[in-house]
Amino acid sequence: MIYELDENVEADEARINSLRSLSDELKKRVKANAKEVKTRMVEILKEKEENKPMSAYEKETLDLKTKEWESKKAEAEIKRADAAKKAATKSSNLVKKMEKCLKKADALIDKINGEKDVEEMSEQEIRKSILNDIKDWKSAVDEIEKAKDIIDQEVDEIELSVSDQETVETLETKCQEATELFDTRKKSLTAKDEALGLYTLAPSKNKDNVCYPKPFTGRLGENVHKFIAEFKLALEADHVRTKDEVKTLIKYLDADAKTSVGEHVQTLEDAFNVLRTTYGNPALIWNNIKQNMSKSLGKSAYWGKPDTVERRNSITKLIDFISEIRVLVKDHEVLKTEIYSIATITHIFSVLPRNIKDDIKNKNDCKQTIDQQIDAIEEILEKHRSRTIYSLTFDPQIEDSRPAFNKKPTVNTSMNSHTKHNCVRSFQCNEDWGILGCIKLYEIKKLDERKSLIKSKSLCIKCGDDFVPNKDIRQWHRCSWKDGKCKAKCTDNG
Repeated sequence: MIYELDENVEADEARINSLRSLSDELKKRVKANAKEVKTRMVEILKEKEENKPMSAYEKETLDLKTKEWESKKAEAEIKRADAAKKAATKSSNLVKKMEKCLKKADALIDKINGEKDVEEMSEQEIRKSILNDIKDWKSAVDEIEKAKDIIDQEVDEIELSVSDQETVETLETKCQEATELFDTRKKSLTAKDEALGLYTLAPSKNKDNVCYPKPFTGRLGENVHKFIAEFKLALEADHVRTKDEVKTLIKYLDADAKTSVGEHVQTLEDAFNVLRTTYGNPALIWNNIKQNMSKSLGKSAYWGKPDTVERRNSITKLIDFISEIRVLVKDHEVLKTEIYSIATITHIFSVLPRNIKDDIKNKNDCKQTIDQQIDAIEEILEKHRSRTIYSLTFDPQIEDSRPAFNKKPTVNTSMNSHTKHNCVRSFQCNEDWGILGCIKLYEIKKLDERKSLIKSKSLCIKCGDDFVPNKDIRQWHRCSWKDGKCKAKCTDNG
């Protein structure tokens, strides 16, 4: 009908719009009806399928599936029961472990708290406690910590009850208390052991290897500060008990020094203060050191000519003297003012030969500090020594310039009837060590022959010093290991 109408005609145009609206409405209804019909057909077919009787095959399949489901359900129930049983067993075992660990911690706490106060213990009780008790307590602490680590791992894997959780917290507190109590007790015992000078845990040492200084006599100018420093080091190495320190010191005092200290000084520091006050005058000590240096270097004959063995040895001695200056200043502040003075520079200058003096004059400046002037002198001495050593090595024409001895040589001068040897002239020997510093002694291979040689010269077979037997025990010979001579000590126990 729409096709028969003309859109250009006003009356037809309204009719066309009305027909089109009617057509759209009919289409919508047709589609809705088709959808309802389809849905209803599905419902009818479903009802029919549900009401349709099952075939034998379908029924058998359904039965099998039902049995399979029931079997799986039963297995799951069994597994849940087993898991619950295991969890209960594990929880029970964990509680037992915690109770056992708690008993160990309580036992250790009671054991340590039951011990006597450290301040009331005797030296023997302290030694015993350090050697035995601390070892046992440490073993108990290790066991507790190991058990605690295992418990902590299991706690994370188990859901605990409220009471069990409280047990875990109690265990944590007790283990920490036991560990801290052990650490405190151990520190108290070791501190008391150190204060008493017992050295219970220190490794045992061979007393013969401890180098004590030469006995201090109190002779005018003898260096008491050096003696005290060396004695402290030896005492520490010897592990002497605190209450025996003064007795040990008195053994290494002689003559006037032993009288000044006496036997009733209470502490080692009190004894040292007496020695410092009585013999610690810096001026006297330093003057004595300078005089000893002058005795060995003050004569021109000791220096010989340039490029000779005597010149080399004398330069070495003076360099060693300068090294001693630095050591004394570093270790003994009380001597610094006396040592670092113009008098020291003047004294060094007085023993030098002319050619070395001229070199020092050209290099040193009066504006320099004493320390700088000493450094400059040492630098010049090192250059002269290097030149002398070079000349002695590569110039075969150089001969010993020192005049022959008119007196009997020292004990180190002749080691046998065939070979004459002078330690002063040999760069291989150390005069400060006496016969132990002589190279000829070590050319003798057999130990018995070395001992026989030393005995024949009335020397001590241990330290090489003069040995005079005496029946009086108070006058027995004491070995001296000063100037580093302990490095030459025999290590053969035979």
